[in-house]
Order: sequence, then C-alpha cells, then structure tokens
Amino acid sequence: MDKFLFLENLGEGTYGMVCRALNKETGELVAIKTMKMNYSSWEQCLNLREIKCLRKLNNHDNIVKLKEFILQENIQTLHLVFESMDCSLLHLIKNRKDSGVPFSESEIRKFAFQVLQGLAHMHKNGVIHRDLKPENLLVSEETKIKIADLGMAKEVASSPPCTVYFCTRWYRAPEVILRCERYNSAVDMWAVGVIIAEMFTLKPLFPGKSEADMMHKICSVIGSPTEELWARGMFLAKKLTYEFPRFPSTSMSVHVPSAGDDAISLIRCLCSWDPVKRPTAEEAMQHPFFTSCFGLPRSCSLSMLSKLDYCMRDCRRKSSVLEQMSSSISSSLYGCENHPIPGLDWETRFGISQMMSDMTLSTGRQIWESLAPPISSTSSHGFEHHPIPGWDLEDPSRICQMMSNIMRRVDSFPSIHLL
Repeated sequence: MDKFLFLENLGEGTYGMVCRALNKETGELVAIKTMKMNYSSWEQCLNLREIKCLRKLNNHDNIVKLKEFILQENIQTLHLVFESMDCSLLHLIKNRKDSGVPFSESEIRKFAFQVLQGLAHMHKNGVIHRDLKPENLLVSEETKIKIADLGMAKEVASSPPCTVYFCTRWYRAPEVILRCERYNSAVDMWAVGVIIAEMFTLKPLFPGKSEADMMHKICSVIGSPTEELWARGMFLAKKLTYEFPRFPSTSMSVHVPSAGDDAISLIRCLCSWDPVKRPTAEEAMQHPFFTSCFGLPRSCSLSMLSKLDYCMRDCRRKSSVLEQMSSSISSSLYGCENHPIPGLDWETRFGISQMMSDMTLSTGRQIWESLAPPISSTSSHGFEHHPIPGWDLEDPSRICQMMSNIMRRVDSFPSIHLL
C-alpha cells in the first residue's frame, strides 16, 4: 500500500470504509475500499462475493472498474482499488435540490439509460445487484454514471432461498418486503423505477420509516394489489398475516408531476407489483422514453404494429407451418445485437421476434430480396455506433413498408388472419 497517498475519506458502509487516494507511481486518482472483515488467505479473498462478481463484470463502461485488490497478510486486511469517480448520484440530487435546479428530462434519460446498460450486462452474466440506490450510482463530470458497491450482489446460479434482508428500504421491491425467498433481477428493475422518479422530484418516491410504512406508501402511490394484479403477492401477504391497506390506483403523474408521458409510462411499468410484469433492463432500454438515445424518429412507432402483434401470436401457434426466417430479416429489424429499434412497444417487439423465428427461410429470403437495397459501405444509418447497413432510417416509411410486406406474406399462410 506504500504506492498510495491517502487523500480523504469518502464514506463508510456495512462492509468497509472508502477513501480517495493517489497512485504515486502513475499519478492516477483511485478509490480504495478497505474491508472490515479480516482475510487470511488469497483463496478467501477470491471467494468474496464482490470480487467474484466484479471480476466477471469488470469490462463494462457503466460498472465501476476494480483495478486491483491487495491483501496485507501481516494485518489480514483486504483493500479493493477502484477507478475514482467524482461523486454519487445521491450527492448530485442533494446539490440540485439545494440549488433549486432540477435535472432536465434529457439528463435523466441519459443517466437512466446508462444504468440500464450496466444492469443489462450484469443480468446477462447472471448477477443481481440487490442494493441499487442513488448512493451506489457514481457520477463523473455529471455525464457518466456507473453502478458501484456490489457487496450485496448475488449470482443467479447460487442456490435459493435468497437472503431476505437487503437493499436500502426505500428502494426495496415489494416481494422482498413480503419475505419472498425466490426473487430475481426484477428487484433491481423496481429500484431503477424508484430512482428515475427521484431524479425528477429530487425526493424519494417511497420514503418508508419501516417495512409496514413502506407498504403503506407504495399502496398509496400505485394502488393496492389484487388477486388479478399479483396473486403471488397476496399469497405471501396471507402467509405473513399481513393485509394490504386499501388505496385506489392513481396516475404516477400525480406523484411525479414534472415527468413527461413516456417517463411516467416507464416508471409505472418498472414499479409494477408483479415482478413478472416489470420489463427487464434490455426491454426497458427499448421504451419510447429512450428513443432519442438511438437517434431514430418517433414516427417509427406505428399504429399498425398492434395488428402485427396478433399476427405474431398466430405465427407462434403455427410453428408446424412456419419454421424459421432468415437472419437477414432479423438484422434488418434489429440493426445490431441487443439494440432493437426503439419506439416499438415491448409486446409487439416480442411478437416480431417470434414471427421472424417461425417464418420459413424461403419466405424470409423473398421478402428480404424484394425490400433490402444493395448493401454499400456508404449507407450507414441507425443506432449510434451500430449502423443498419443498407437502410435509410431517416425515412421510417421504409420500415413500415417492410412490415406491411411481412404481414401480407404471413396472412397468405393457411389459418392465419389479421384482426
């Protein structure tokens, strides 16, 4: 540890104390987390949950980077050395509140999208954060945000039951409050919804003083659950002999008045009672709220897609007739892996995806040949850094035309009808 010059304490948590330091050899600023628990061997360090998760996730722009970890064996002290960030989102929220200058919707969109990118990477690699809150989101130059503090993170492959008590109360998902033993990455998505709302209002959405008060506040904002809305939750509550307070459902815009319609829609979906109904991180990134993050026109969201959804569902049932569509159609719609065209609602996108996997290869080739212009190195429009070759997406009518052709082709199959 002699190569570090300690500058200031940044804070203290359950598992360790964090300080800012200067690497005297490189001149680089770092954040060093000194663990409270004693560690006597490297094997013990390598089995530490935070280290295991960070080593798996350490190459993503929106997850704080672990540079090295140092074990001082003589005093059995473990130090985790991270990249240094300017401050936490919590600090930024407090500054905005004190100055009376709220975040713009554009700023919130950029922050939220980056958090979702980091979460998508975590969840794809089988890791749940379990303690998302503004304090654990680190900001650099007020533009870059990274997920930090994976001390409570859990690998999905770990055997259930899961630890029940985790996550700062205000950001705790209702299934966790109800002692559900088999939760999943949806608990992180609930926290994201609450954090997005807080960025708009500069105050917590559910500032409960206890778990019972948390439930009361959640019900007062999103309405009380029912058997139809969340049967599993009603069962968990009955198990605990808990009765939900009765509140009618109200519009989220009442509680987050400065948010636009798309932001309200996203928050409401993320803060769904039923974990199954919450979008995944990848799905949330495709919400219309994030359309501008991809540089595509909003007019790509077409009313005809609702009809297309019915078609997709029928295609799914006709798997014996419709087998597989060419990958070229998939790439033309999606543009790049994991970056579907924004502006399509999630259920419709799933339908499109299912249809493309069900349609025959020959049909796919016919549609592709009739619609796709020759691919040239000069035609590259679409997602930032992820161009869709051969497509001029500044004119969404081309997408519309392609989908219309697909619909007509699918409608020609026996027993498949558009409503």
